[in-house]
Amino acid sequence: MLSEQNWNLGSICGVDEEVNLEKSALIAEVYTKATHPDDGGFIACYFLVHDLEREDAERAMLFFSSQASLLVDVARLTEDAGAESPALVTIRYTPSVPEYLAAAVQWDFLRTLPDEHVVSREGWQLFCVNDALGRGMTLEEACELPPFDYRALRRKVYANRAVIEDDRNPWLKQELDAIKEVTKNSPEGSETFVALAEDMEAALNSEVQVGDRYSIIIPTKIQRNIQKGAVPDWIAQTGREIVVAHGLDALQAARALKIVSDDPDKFVSKSELLSGVDAREVTFPPLAIPDRKLNWISTDFSGRRNHQGYEHLRSVLGQVGQNGFSQSSPELSLSR
Repeated sequence: MLSEQNWNLGSICGVDEEVNLEKSALIAEVYTKATHPDDGGFIACYFLVHDLEREDAERAMLFFSSQASLLVDVARLTEDAGAESPALVTIRYTPSVPEYLAAAVQWDFLRTLPDEHVVSREGWQLFCVNDALGRGMTLEEACELPPFDYRALRRKVYANRAVIEDDRNPWLKQELDAIKEVTKNSPEGSETFVALAEDMEAALNSEVQVGDRYSIIIPTKIQRNIQKGAVPDWIAQTGREIVVAHGLDALQAARALKIVSDDPDKFVSKSELLSGVDAREVTFPPLAIPDRKLNWISTDFSGRRNHQGYEHLRSVLGQVGQNGFSQSSPELSLSR
């Protein structure tokens, strides 16, 4: 059995915990009014994980660079740092903690974590397991995936939409009222719309618990061809997020991310993507995101997810269980 010491890297920083000065550390840097770090506006930094080997810290930075919300509560850090919108929270690492601390203190950038819950222990566990799998380690404990629940996904997206406090767009409520009007007296064939209305109403009434689970998504970007002479000029417009799986615990998500990343084309219905002279849709590497970050604008509900790919994912994880691994979700400690 692989011990926790072999795969659980580093230690998550506590609010009053001293950082190990001898090893590397992972840090969140907050930039205000910036679209990327080079724009300037660096105003605060927070130590997230310490006691790391340099190589481990570098891999962690690369893993979280495009999905910082997996590791930290981005909104909470932005608020605590006093950053103005649009703000950017990016994940960095330092191989020399004393030098970084000295510079941060000199320029008054260093901040204490607002509380113990800002850093996601589950998100760090997801990285550690995914990293161990990527290095060829065999981990025990597997949890088989249930059948894909499309309606549960929809309810989560509506629930996430309903809790946006600063959004003045009454879209969800207006849509609900319109559907209720159409389905009054339950006319024949209205079952689908009735279910839709029920999901919206449950979300607006705070009856849907999104929880702290994870989704595996494949992002896409839609590009328009702005023809300039004989040379096509593809301009990025918007994008979608194809949800391969949702409602996963950290260990399921780590394994699923590894499987999907090995062959992402297997999990997308390519025939459903835009493909033409004037527009095309390009897929990007898979990501793991918290379920609470499923976006009502970009989450795809139009069949671009390959259901056969999900069944393949279920069968692969099921094989892990059949080989003598536990079928229950384990409770693993994150302390070293």
